[in-house]
Amino acid sequence: MSKPKCIVRPATDVTEALDLWWPFMQLFAWNRASEDITLHYVPGSFLVAAAQDNPDKAEGCIVPFVFSNGTGWVGFFCMNPSKQGLGWGAALFNAGLDHFNKHSALIVGLDAVQQQVGTYGRRGFVEKGRIRLMSCTFGQESMSRPPKDAEFDGRKVELQEVHPSVLTKSDLAHTGLRRDDVWDRIWERDGTVGYALVRDKQQPVDSMDELDGWVLVRTCEDGFRVGPLYATSPRAASFLLTAAMEGAKTKFPEQAKKAKSFVAETWLGNAHASSIFDSAGFAWVGVDYHRMWLNGVVPEAQQAGGRADTDAFAMFDAGQG
Repeated sequence: MSKPKCIVRPATDVTEALDLWWPFMQLFAWNRASEDITLHYVPGSFLVAAAQDNPDKAEGCIVPFVFSNGTGWVGFFCMNPSKQGLGWGAALFNAGLDHFNKHSALIVGLDAVQQQVGTYGRRGFVEKGRIRLMSCTFGQESMSRPPKDAEFDGRKVELQEVHPSVLTKSDLAHTGLRRDDVWDRIWERDGTVGYALVRDKQQPVDSMDELDGWVLVRTCEDGFRVGPLYATSPRAASFLLTAAMEGAKTKFPEQAKKAKSFVAETWLGNAHASSIFDSAGFAWVGVDYHRMWLNGVVPEAQQAGGRADTDAFAMFDAGQG
């Protein structure tokens, strides 16, 4: 019997994308929230695979993000188990690479679990960094109380007081990914809170130079996800991590009642990242994501000794950089 042929097409709308993507998040236990689709769905770029004789039924997806600075990212490459081994995954992945070429992505990266490293390596991706997945059982936080914000040169503010363009520039400086759409729309996502340490005591916060760090926390299936966490010192990172964990519980009491854990994707290039989370009661869950770049070409921010290695403690999302 011949293998069924597939086609690759864009998802028709965010509803089709969600209906396909969310079961994958649950199947693979990636601990996201359905609300995250608002940050990941890009019209025309959320690609799905379907049978040639049943094109309306999507069976797999890939999201080749192309950011405004010409950097690309392979996100959410998933295929229903019943359609694996038919060559559909290769067709879908190749369509993603074609998308990068058509949209002039100069640098392309992805995160892979250990089992996928060889597969991506054969496609030209080279490991250049590592993300460590860490978790803290809810109610067992062990953060030693850091200095009050009054003891810093500036003040703690709600992240919404920081202009989205400042978050975009800061995120770019730490990752090499200019994710304008994410930071322009982050507050449209329910269950999101964040804080910044700001040097200037005046409002508004309209310059990246005013920041000593910032953190975001989002609701997810098992509780809350912390990230990104960027800070100019471990002391500032510790302060912000405490603020994020306490803020999540205060702002979202209903989620806190059923929460199992806090989770974070820590950047191992930063020698202080793991210890900051260790001190808060986090522990490695046994999963590392291998950060790989096509042909070994890495954004300056994530090169050895770059801004990621000095100031990035946790990344935003292993599915989107």
